[in-house]
Amino acid sequence: MRLKDHSVPLQYQSVMRVNAPIGEGVNFRVDHHIVQMLSNFHRMSHEEPYKHLVFQKVIKMRLFPFTLKDKAKEWFRAREQDLNSWGEMETTFLKKFYSVGRTNAVRKAIRDFNQGP
Repeated sequence: MRLKDHSVPLQYQSVMRVNAPIGEGVNFRVDHHIVQMLSNFHRMSHEEPYKHLVFQKVIKMRLFPFTLKDKAKEWFRAREQDLNSWGEMETTFLKKFYSVGRTNAVRKAIRDFNQGP
């Protein structure tokens, strides 16, 4: 970062973007207060990259319940004590809400892929 970048308030600084698979028409916004709470990794010799990744997964686990509403939130509350990692969360969530029929439809679309005119 340049020195002048530090003089600009965080909410006005440009943000580097990562191409995340977010669907069309989805309004996704991260409040700058949340970003300020996240840990930083500077690539210093004393920092542990694996601990940084684990920390990010812990943040996801903590924030995930706030993204659920209605029946999905009830489903989560009944199982939250059994979910100990982000991997378990992903697997359990997808088993419940991404049906076998939907999986098969995607597989069929991939298998039957043809080049158009």
